[in-house]
Amino acid sequence: MRLRIVVWNCNMRLHDKTGRLRSLRPDLAIIPECACPEVLFRRSLDLLPQDFVWEGTNPRKGLMVLAFGPWRLRTDLMHQPRSGTTLPLHVSGPTTLRLLAVWGLPRWAHRYRDPTPEPLGQAVERLAPFLSDSPAMVAGDFNRTLVGRRRNERRVPSVFARRLEALGFVSAYHRDRDVGYGEEPEPTFCRYRRLPDRHHGDHLFVDRATAARLRSVEIGYAPRWISTSDHVPLVVELEVG
Repeated sequence: MRLRIVVWNCNMRLHDKTGRLRSLRPDLAIIPECACPEVLFRRSLDLLPQDFVWEGTNPRKGLMVLAFGPWRLRTDLMHQPRSGTTLPLHVSGPTTLRLLAVWGLPRWAHRYRDPTPEPLGQAVERLAPFLSDSPAMVAGDFNRTLVGRRRNERRVPSVFARRLEALGFVSAYHRDRDVGYGEEPEPTFCRYRRLPDRHHGDHLFVDRATAARLRSVEIGYAPRWISTSDHVPLVVELEVG
C-alpha cells in the first residue's frame, strides 16, 4: 500500500480551508501555522482525523500533525514542548515509521514573553538518536534554512542541509526533480501571495533506504493555491508495508 504525506503551511485559519486539505487525500498531514485542537475542531466539524498532535505557544498558530485512516501518532519522549520548531512522532498503522515534523521559525518569530524557538539545526542534533532508526522522515516548512550563498552569490546547500545529508537523509523533491538547493523550478512559498516573490521552503526528507520507496512527488500549482495560503502543498507518496 501507499502512504500519502502532505506538507502544507496553511497560513492560519485551517478551519476555513479543510476542503482544500481533504482534496489532497492525505494519510498524514504536516500543517505549520495551524490553530490548536480546541480552536480547530470547535470551528471545523468535517475534518475528522483519526489522530492528531499539536505543539505551540500561540493557540492560533502552531505545528499540527494529522493522521487519517488506519494511522496513529505517538509523541516521542525526546520531545521538548518549549522547542516550538519540532515534533518527533512515532507513526503506526499498516507499518511503523518515525516522523520529525518541523516548522523553521526564525528566532525573532515569537510573541513577547514566549520561549525563543529552538533553531532547526540545534533541534536535529538533539534528536539525531530518534532519527537513527529507519524508516524515518523529516518534513515541514524549513523556511530558508536549507540554502546558503557564497561570495559569488551562487546558491549552495546550507550547513544544515549538509548535516541532514550526513545523517543519511535525502530530499524527496530534489531526488525526484534532480535539481540542487536553490534551483527548484516550482515554488512552495509566495511572499504576500505574489507569484514573482517566491521560493521553495517546504520539504520532506527520507532516509536513504526509504528513498528507494518513493513513488511520486507533487507540488501544488501556485496560482490555484495563493487565494488560500501563501504556501502551496507538497504531496509525497511512499510504498509501505
